[in-house]
Amino acid sequence: MGKGLKEQVKGMKSAICASALLLACMSVSVTSVAIEVKPDFDHFSTGYMLTGRHVSVACESCHFKGLFTGTPRNCSGCHNNDIAPGKNSNHIDTSNTCDDCHTTSSFFDVSVDHAAVVGPCANCHNRVRATGLSTNHIKIESTDCSQCHVTIAWTPTSFSHDMTTVACKICHNGLSATGMTRNHLRTPVDCGECHVTTAWRPATFDHINVTTGCENCHNGKLASITGKPENHVRSNNECGTCHNVTAWTPAIMSHINIAGDCASCHDGTIATGKPQNHVETVATCNNCHRVGAWKPAIAP
Repeated sequence: MGKGLKEQVKGMKSAICASALLLACMSVSVTSVAIEVKPDFDHFSTGYMLTGRHVSVACESCHFKGLFTGTPRNCSGCHNNDIAPGKNSNHIDTSNTCDDCHTTSSFFDVSVDHAAVVGPCANCHNRVRATGLSTNHIKIESTDCSQCHVTIAWTPTSFSHDMTTVACKICHNGLSATGMTRNHLRTPVDCGECHVTTAWRPATFDHINVTTGCENCHNGKLASITGKPENHVRSNNECGTCHNVTAWTPAIMSHINIAGDCASCHDGTIATGKPQNHVETVATCNNCHRVGAWKPAIAP
């Protein structure tokens, strides 16, 4: 074989070897990315069950270069904004793991666990990250929602007035909170003058700022306000003529505007009447007695 022919054969062998090496490298590259999975492979057997969106994710998204050992099992191992989407910049501050609040079906299917949330409520409940104070919320000084609310729902609330910084009527206006009812007596005073923060009743009423006569409220029509009873003595007097503002009794009786004769009241039922041992007479009481006292009596 001539020298030229030997060189030609040698070149052909080198080309064949290079082609074989290239095919081998291509085969390695392909098998390192596209992982062949048996149809009957049970991923649960690895100790990690695929649920939700994880079922449809390509194997190589988690198992790089065909390597199975060392694949993260906790959410943040992949959801770190490098391998897969992780916490965004406005995520609430918490030490919880992702699956404490999120599911594998969607990030937006959230059930917040407040157990490991750090910082005051208002850090998240600021109407940007999460629901915050509504525009008609009562005016408070504290940013700690938990003073009145619980973590499972906004309502019902257990309100504490210790944080309020404004007059009662600013909130108790019928919009933000229960206000003065239609049949409430007319008064310019603040709620706290008569009511306490634990309940509307009982109320300790202060008559100092009342601007109308007694009967405007004490008429038997306004709720919870006592009026003149049916067996009251017949009189055109104002309540305050005989009664004081602290209690109905004892009353200091004034006969000035009494309507009718004495026996209309002094009949033994409404007021003290003629005793059994009284002298026989058809005269009215005031013929012998005076309004200051029964005795001494002046015989006609």
